[in-house]
Amino acid sequence: KRIDVISGAMHAGLPARELADLELCYAPPFNGARDPVNMAGMVAGNIMDGLLDTITPLEFIESVRSGEFERSSSTLLDVRFPANFAKEGPISMVPEDRRV
Repeated sequence: KRIDVISGAMHAGLPARELADLELCYAPPFNGARDPVNMAGMVAGNIMDGLLDTITPLEFIESVRSGEFERSSSTLLDVRFPANFAKEGPISMVPEDRRV
């Protein structure tokens, strides 16, 4: 369903931020009141308005390696399952020969 909504919006030329205003079906067993499509539109709008800074995974890894992350006021929220966190540690580095 969601990919159909995004595909239709793209086909119609709808700006990303307008995904936030789409009226999508609310059915508690299948979806919450805030649909991920609407949330994506809100995030896109915040990025376009300069209210949200973004960082790519590679930029993050480089900032950790260089020590810049520790000197910044940024916070890392690790939302992995506890088993993964315990096995890999709080920051999982990706080997240089793999893509992120």
